[in-house]
Amino acid sequence: MLTAWREKRPPLADVAGLGSAIGFCSFSLYCAIAFGDALAFVHVQKAWFQPTWLDIFKDFFNFRLQAVSKIVMIVGGGYLLWYLRKRLSITLLCFGFCSLALLINSGALQSVHRYAYGIVSLSIGLGLVLSSHHRWGYAVMTLFATFLLYMAVKFAAWG
Repeated sequence: MLTAWREKRPPLADVAGLGSAIGFCSFSLYCAIAFGDALAFVHVQKAWFQPTWLDIFKDFFNFRLQAVSKIVMIVGGGYLLWYLRKRLSITLLCFGFCSLALLINSGALQSVHRYAYGIVSLSIGLGLVLSSHHRWGYAVMTLFATFLLYMAVKFAAWG
């Protein structure tokens, strides 16, 4: 809604922003009624083992793939958005930075890199950078495809 106001969008954009807020509040109200906790969908994440940022940084310096990918997704994603701040719209920047801030502060650090893949702003930003460097684009696509295959095999083996 802030972005729609700042960019002087038509009233339909305000309605869309209000609809998102109503959806979030409605689900929180449902959780409060059904489970006695309005943020049950956040608190249930604590049932799974969640590393701390200190654990992730220790694993990063020990070159563990999971920790490296988490740090690269968060730090690299933030840098990418900052680097492209003049080429991306304010909507994409707000969404990207708010999503990264949510990931950093959520406490659900086990899946940070997986959630970061869903941040559309990062995909658009990476596409903008790689569109002007085709050879790097092929290398990055090969790296991501290899990583995806590795993770799919690991998941299929219950790893």
